[in-house]
Amino acid sequence: MGECVYNVSISLQGYAHITPERLAAIAAVFDKHDYLRPNAVREDGIEIPITTTLQSVIAGTPLPISWIMSEERKEGRLYWNFELPAEEWEVSGNPGRASMIRSRSILSLNFPAPPVDSDRSWNEIAWLLADLGESSGAAYGFSCLDSEYEDLDRWYPLTQSRPSVDFGLGTVFWVQYFGAAMARKYPELRSLKGSFALPSGAVLYRAAVRPSDPDGVNEGPLEAPWKAELVRVLNPDAFAIGFKPNPRMPTMEEFSLADSRGSEPLEELVSLVTHTSAQAMAEKEAAYVNAHAHRESLERRRRNVPKIQEFEEWSANMDSMFFDVFCNSLRDAVKPKVSKSYMESFISEAQTAPPGASYATCMDSQEGPFMLRWTAEDETEMIVEIYGSPELASLAGGLSY
Repeated sequence: MGECVYNVSISLQGYAHITPERLAAIAAVFDKHDYLRPNAVREDGIEIPITTTLQSVIAGTPLPISWIMSEERKEGRLYWNFELPAEEWEVSGNPGRASMIRSRSILSLNFPAPPVDSDRSWNEIAWLLADLGESSGAAYGFSCLDSEYEDLDRWYPLTQSRPSVDFGLGTVFWVQYFGAAMARKYPELRSLKGSFALPSGAVLYRAAVRPSDPDGVNEGPLEAPWKAELVRVLNPDAFAIGFKPNPRMPTMEEFSLADSRGSEPLEELVSLVTHTSAQAMAEKEAAYVNAHAHRESLERRRRNVPKIQEFEEWSANMDSMFFDVFCNSLRDAVKPKVSKSYMESFISEAQTAPPGASYATCMDSQEGPFMLRWTAEDETEMIVEIYGSPELASLAGGLSY
């Protein structure tokens, strides 16, 4: 076949603390797949040649946790741009009252498709994904062509996001790595044709020998016949990318606990993250006081507040961080007759409210008058209710959040 002009991506996500030992294990994977290993690492103009192994460079250099590596091989026309796992630490549980400190790590890799479009080349890429998943303690990973990212943006225009094991898988890729938590939640993954059980308890699943034709037309994220088996096992809902955690997926705590080789974060780190979380909670409480006072001030200036004539109800639970997305969608759909300043203060009050706080306001709109109420269930979740005409309640059900 002719020269390939499209790129391949590998992406892995996890909740494992990336220790120096794990960095060395990741480097050893690239040493094992030596045709894919870069000849040098570079960042901010600093270049370190790899004369022996990447593992020896990792061990002998005080590399930052996020390290961009790029390399060009004229003979193979390979250009790399990837980063070792960059991790961030966050509090699991109520902000300010840490129950667990967890790490979120991402390893991404992008490179031209194999010069020779053979099954053997794609087989090596599939096992590179498996080896990287095992060495990094990943929760989920996949490989795809760059053109498939464009398909995802088309299929999920509201989110415009890359697949995340938290918020939905997006589609069935030609090869996917399911960490131990996913394999436990869906044990049938192990028995699928094309599945390979891995030492950590994870599963490598190859739905196809290679990616689909990059110039072909993909009508939908789950429609190709070769995707049907995984869709059957996981349920179509597991693939929908939304604005909140997908209940078909394990929780982040389950992902973390499934990592048998994990290590506890340093005591100083726990102290720092807990302190930062408590500080963020204090700032949120102060922001609520200000937002509440500002909204009440604007409320007193309102004239001709409408009365609700119809009480068809629509309600939903949502993550409070996406309440502004919902309100903006509602504004675009029904054009509520309130000032921009009032709507912003209403949203701000809701997003900073303490558990148990609630408020309802009445607005007129091109769909008639309606009541909009929010109730804070906890620090992150809220209930949103709309009362109005049947048409408006039906319209609310189709809004994004």
